Amino acid sequence: MTHLQELYLQFNNFSGAIPSSIGNCTQLQDLYLNDNQLEGVLPYSLNNLNHLLNFDIANNKLTGAIPLCFSGCRNLQFLDISFNDFGSGIPYSIGNCTALSQFAAVKSNLVGTIPSSIGLLTELSILKPFRESFVCELGKLGELRDLELFSNQLSGEIPLEIWKIRRLEHLFVYNNSLSGELPVEMTELKNLKNISLFNNMFSGVIPQSMGINSSLVQLDFVNNSFTGNLPPNLGFGRNLSVLNMRINRLRGRIPPDVGRCTTLRRVLLKQNKFTGPLPDFERNVNLLYIEISNNEINGSIPSSLGNCTNLTGLMLSTNKLSGRVPPELGRLVNLQTLDFGHNNLEGPLPFQLSNCTKMDKFDAGFNFLNGSLPSSLQKWTRLNTLLLNEGGHSRVLVGF
Repeated sequence: MTHLQELYLQFNNFSGAIPSSIGNCTQLQDLYLNDNQLEGVLPYSLNNLNHLLNFDIANNKLTGAIPLCFSGCRNLQFLDISFNDFGSGIPYSIGNCTALSQFAAVKSNLVGTIPSSIGLLTELSILKPFRESFVCELGKLGELRDLELFSNQLSGEIPLEIWKIRRLEHLFVYNNSLSGELPVEMTELKNLKNISLFNNMFSGVIPQSMGINSSLVQLDFVNNSFTGNLPPNLGFGRNLSVLNMRINRLRGRIPPDVGRCTTLRRVLLKQNKFTGPLPDFERNVNLLYIEISNNEINGSIPSSLGNCTNLTGLMLSTNKLSGRVPPELGRLVNLQTLDFGHNNLEGPLPFQLSNCTKMDKFDAGFNFLNGSLPSSLQKWTRLNTLLLNEGGHSRVLVGF
């Protein structure tokens, strides 16, 4: 089969070793062996495949060294060796595959560090490497768009060179032990769309000019130690969909731009030290979830929240909110969870809330509310949780 160009054997139950005779198929361009039960070592004869462009051996039981790119396979454009049990490192010879544009090596029991020769892969746009440390050579990957280093036991700081990869669009480094501050250079990455840094140990102030990046779609900085204010113009580009800053040490006011950004779907700011009033919210049919619990927000609940008619969750508990519950919340006909417990709200609950017929959980406890629970709330036929704890404050009587 010396003229064979394409071999697709993925998603079978093939077992045993890859035969060394595969090297006789010297015209092969596409070789897909992924999602089988293959085991043993990769044959060195793979280097005979000088025309090979796409090679996928993910999800097997392969072990041993990775003898690629020594003398052949130098035209590879796509390589996925994920989910195997190699017990060896990525060879330095990977740098010979200068046409490589996508490389994945997730959970393959690879050891050692990322070889510095990876900096020679200037066409690489998607990189999903294994564990261990960053290397500054990654900064030489001028075409890199997607860098995925999540759940890899990484520690230390992200090298400044990473923040200078101009074409970078997606950076996923969550679930590590990374630390340090975010450099102002990151705000110059005009193509950056998604930044997921959650579950690390980052600290310091988020660069205040980050908001001028009009490409931002998702910011997920949960469970770090960021301090200072939120950047004031995060919604400037009108592309931001997810703003998730829960469990940090952010303080100051929530920028008005958060309420003006009509592309936002999720605003998650729980467990910080935000103060001042909530921003006004423009009409936003995209906004589905707001969670700003466990802060030090004061002032009243803005009636403008009634403009966000597709909200399913509104979580404002454990703040210092005061005044009355606005009747405009009755416009939120898709609301399933409404929680403003542990505040300083007063007055009766508005009967307009009965329009929220999808309500599943309602918590108004530990406030200064009075009056009776409106009988019209019997329309909440889906209600599973009702919390009206007095705690020495609320005096709401349940009438149904």
